[in-house]
Amino acid sequence: MTQIKKTSISYTGFFYISMTAKNELEVTPEGVSLRDPEDFGTLRSSIFSSVKDAFASKFPHSYGGVRMEVENLDYEKPKDYDFKEQKDSLLKNRFLSWRLRGDLKLYDEKTNELLDSKKTTLMRVPYLTERGTTIHNGNEYVTLTQARLLPGVYTRRRTTGEIESHFNPRRSSGRSFRVRLEPETQLYKLDVGQASLRLYSLLSDMGVSDEELEARWGKEILQANRDAYDSKVFDKAFSRFAPKADAGMTKDEKIKTIKEALSLTKFDNKVVSETLPNLGNRKIASTWLVKAAMQMPNFQNAIPEDPYSQLGSGNPELANQPIAQTQEEYIKFEEQKQKEKQKEEDKAMKVRMQIDALRGKMPEPGPDRDAVEKELVSGQLGIREALQQAQTKRITQAVKNDTKQRAMQVKQETDSELKEQQDQIDMQTQEQLQQQKLEDERMNHEKKKQQIVHQQQLKQEAEQRKMQMQEELQSMKMQGDPMLAKMASIIPGLLEAKEYSDKGQYPPKHNIMRKLIEAQPNSFKFTEAEGTTKGMRGIEHIDSGFRMHLPSDLFGSLPIGGPNGIGRFNQNPEKEVKFPETDWSSIEKDTVMYKESARKNVRILSNGQMLDVDKLNKMVEGREYTDVPIETVAGHGSRSKRDRYGPMRYERADIEKPGIIDERGYIIDGRHRYFKSKDMGKQSQKFIRVTDDEIRKSYVDGTYGDYEAAKKVKF
Repeated sequence: MTQIKKTSISYTGFFYISMTAKNELEVTPEGVSLRDPEDFGTLRSSIFSSVKDAFASKFPHSYGGVRMEVENLDYEKPKDYDFKEQKDSLLKNRFLSWRLRGDLKLYDEKTNELLDSKKTTLMRVPYLTERGTTIHNGNEYVTLTQARLLPGVYTRRRTTGEIESHFNPRRSSGRSFRVRLEPETQLYKLDVGQASLRLYSLLSDMGVSDEELEARWGKEILQANRDAYDSKVFDKAFSRFAPKADAGMTKDEKIKTIKEALSLTKFDNKVVSETLPNLGNRKIASTWLVKAAMQMPNFQNAIPEDPYSQLGSGNPELANQPIAQTQEEYIKFEEQKQKEKQKEEDKAMKVRMQIDALRGKMPEPGPDRDAVEKELVSGQLGIREALQQAQTKRITQAVKNDTKQRAMQVKQETDSELKEQQDQIDMQTQEQLQQQKLEDERMNHEKKKQQIVHQQQLKQEAEQRKMQMQEELQSMKMQGDPMLAKMASIIPGLLEAKEYSDKGQYPPKHNIMRKLIEAQPNSFKFTEAEGTTKGMRGIEHIDSGFRMHLPSDLFGSLPIGGPNGIGRFNQNPEKEVKFPETDWSSIEKDTVMYKESARKNVRILSNGQMLDVDKLNKMVEGREYTDVPIETVAGHGSRSKRDRYGPMRYERADIEKPGIIDERGYIIDGRHRYFKSKDMGKQSQKFIRVTDDEIRKSYVDGTYGDYEAAKKVKF
């Protein structure tokens, strides 16, 4: 008993072909490698061998007189990766691949001498796992493949013996359908989707005559299809070829709609030229139509006005080509074809006779020989004329070359002269700039020299005034007058502050003047109203007339009294010290009144004062806190970078640590704790209230070590 086995051959193309083999015999087409679709081991081996062969086929390379070759091309330590290694690559972001290595050698093409060689890794070929995936940088990738049939007409013989043509149009251009002939019933069928329609019924209802069908199908097949006529086929075909059309149309309108739908069908020219090669040849295609028409009784009426319209319109290869319209025209076409063939044979014979004549094999005297001699003479004349034309062309080209060379020479000479002139101009300009630079340097030197002399004079005058003042002070002390002795005690401090001011060391100057003003406030007075000089205020020592300018915020914590002088420090404790007041009613509740500076734990007030939060915390250390309702807290600002809000500070904020607010409820310290309590749904937050007097006592007084001139802090 013969065993029949159904096997499947997989092509790397558009379709699968099923075949039947006897006795387990597999027939492999030439150039086709068979494998199971899930046999990834065979596919892996194919990948590695194909990559290696493709790489080797690209060598040798030649360029610039050298040649590069590759030798000893092979994979370094090839191995199969197990599941553990694959998992490790996924977890550690690694790659699974084989390294293709080889020896690159560089040769001199002329001498074939080895110039250089190097063994290197040429590429890393991805490793295909048993799952059909590749692992790249810790990620597993799978390549999906899908077979798609190109638009075109495909004819085949089915396993049942039927001959079938598959019309596969381009997407969105029409409906796919199949036309087949059943050998047993001799019926032509039109398969559209799941419907199998009788083709004769559709063609007959659309107006195709039986005479035309008989000329193409034959009388026997036509009769079989005519007997199986089905009137329902037309409506079924209409619903499938024009599914969106109105079903209430008349029959003529439906026929027109079906024809329009079929006329819009588009196919790939490349595919059609492969599956129907002679369809692109207009002459051959026209002979089909004429020969078919000749078989019909009414020949003249059988050929349409445009015979090629039934074979496919819009093909550029068939445009403007003559075709046979009648039987006489077809006969003329065949006669013209024979004449062209005879003409080509005569031309070939003449060429052979000329070649024989050149070789000394002249034909016998007669018309052939006369024709050959005439051809040879005309050939010699043609050669002579060609030589003359070549000579003329050479002379013309020589004149053109000479003219071009002269023009290039004139251009080079002109460019050279222009360059020399430009170099001279550039040199003169450079000399003028150099002289101007030397003159400017000399003037700057003289100016600096004068400044140094002037500074030395001022310094000498200051030294003289200082010596004179010290002598006067000494005499005052010797006189024993208390007032003079008091003034004499403050003069050295004023002189020291003046020296720091002359050196540009302002922080020490400000510290000295603050201490002198605190010690003897009644000995100083203001020399200008506040705001006359922005950020500064003039002050004068009353007894000596010594004047200088100091920052306005230096007087922030000093009581100001008298019509134009500075009152004695704590002279009248019962009298409330008046500070510049802020109109709190005009300020929004969420406005930050104590703004953070670039320096840690230092706040800046609206009047320019700087508040030391650390000093304020020490002052209120141990004081009891109060639970302040969240909605009454002010001065918290927004959660923006402008208001110095920081997400990290928000995360580290400890809501159990009390913050500090002033008497009006504006936050001094603890804004991030406030936001965190609010987000957690708290109704209140712990705060310690401080008075304005405590705030004034916590102002930055300039006594920090980093207030030296070389370490100024920018707020």
